[in-house]
Amino acid sequence: MRALVLNSTQPKHPHGGLPWVGATLGAIEELASQKHSFIASVGTLAWELALWKIAAARAPVHVLCPIAHAQDEEEARLQIERDFDIDPALATWRFLRSEKRSERLKDTWLRRDAAAIDAAERIFPISIRSKGKMHLALQSSALRDRIDGRYQIPYERDPEARPWQLPAQRALASPGMRMLLHFTRSCDTPWPGESRARFYAAIAKSSGRYPRDAFSTLVRIVDERCIRASTFRIRGRGATVSFTALDPADALSLVRWRSRYARFAFEPYAVGISWEAAVRAGAQPVVYDPGAARTLEGTESVLHQGRGEAGGWEAEQEWRIEGNVDLAALDPSEVVVLTATATEADSLRCRWPFQVRDLGCTPAL
Repeated sequence: MRALVLNSTQPKHPHGGLPWVGATLGAIEELASQKHSFIASVGTLAWELALWKIAAARAPVHVLCPIAHAQDEEEARLQIERDFDIDPALATWRFLRSEKRSERLKDTWLRRDAAAIDAAERIFPISIRSKGKMHLALQSSALRDRIDGRYQIPYERDPEARPWQLPAQRALASPGMRMLLHFTRSCDTPWPGESRARFYAAIAKSSGRYPRDAFSTLVRIVDERCIRASTFRIRGRGATVSFTALDPADALSLVRWRSRYARFAFEPYAVGISWEAAVRAGAQPVVYDPGAARTLEGTESVLHQGRGEAGGWEAEQEWRIEGNVDLAALDPSEVVVLTATATEADSLRCRWPFQVRDLGCTPAL
């Protein structure tokens, strides 16, 4: 029997101790042991967690795969098989092509949900938000005999973000050391270079703390001795590492909640490198354009940034380095690791040859 284990959209930063995660994984494990096949998809966390568990259970799966307007189907299939460690012999595919020329694919999601429900012989709701899109999609009287509520649990709303309590003033830089700071934050998706199979396995094994939170992300950066470049919001899609030239105490102003993106702009975790080391690595200041984006190429493009409303972006005093930053190539005296709390800093001092300092922050209760 072809089963659909179904969730509404869930919070971005889950851990294995959340009821919906445990119920989803438990349902799939039990149904797989009963030799059910499954319908699954990609694109949002709830869909992908289920697909990972199905693949890990080595159960047959029919994958509904949203793809970009011009994306090759075979390329998409191979990428997802590798990313989720799917056995090709156990998977069949249906591709849902976006009608828009963008990478977000949101226009395929309602089609995907409808196709999944239509193809399922048995539907197992887990955590469904009342009056949400998934709840409304399941209200058809024609589905009544196909819905099995044995695993269903109450839907829990995403808790409000807990702001950081920031210190009024801290003198953090080493005497005479001028730094550029690379701040990080919780990672909503797998870390750069990490497969989705490893990402979702980490979530399943975790308890009480999101395994890709800002502290864990900082630890990974320093363990790898590498700040990986990103194309996120960079003109021309050039891969860069961003820094701020602000003093550490002043840079804490960047730690703010952005409602538009439902995440912090940055969190109080950073790697600082000396000014001299940054310049040797190719750091250059960002040029803030007063108007619309210019048509630029190469280095000139990645160093330009719109000013934002009322010139807001200029306050960040951003510098960029093209490509990855190799911390192993720097003298340990040129690197400072900054954590939010003193407890975190104490836990890391024996781990690395770098200075480890805390920013004197505490999570708000």
